[in-house]
Amino acid sequence: MVSSTLINNRHQPYPVLACKSRMLIVSDSAERLTRLRVSLFVGEVEIAGASSPGEMCSACRGGYDLVVVDLSPESISGVLKVLRGCEGCAKIPVLVEADRLTADPRLAGLLPQYRAMPCSQTDMVKLARRQIAPNDEGRRARGIL
Repeated sequence: MVSSTLINNRHQPYPVLACKSRMLIVSDSAERLTRLRVSLFVGEVEIAGASSPGEMCSACRGGYDLVVVDLSPESISGVLKVLRGCEGCAKIPVLVEADRLTADPRLAGLLPQYRAMPCSQTDMVKLARRQIAPNDEGRRARGIL
């Protein structure tokens, strides 16, 4: 399991700095979480990780600018429900790794219901960097798109 504590120098390849932007990555795979951290690292951005709905909700109390969700189809519904039910997470932009989504009919309409945007990893990196760019307050204020 991946720890939900904010990442310190022992657990990430980059030091945690006094940040303007904060991002939370929720993943059920330590390998995928690490890969996303490396892909999404942008200068002065604090990145935290969580591997369960409880860890995610605890982490969201700290106030994040963006949440990236990379979960198996079986876990997405529960995590999005908890995410939008948490006071600190209700309005945070959410990007979902689309490569792990299936054509399961139970997932139809799920992402729009919870205001989550499916993205390929390439698009996710572009949108995340745009949303959390350290010196671009105007883009963050405007929203993700």
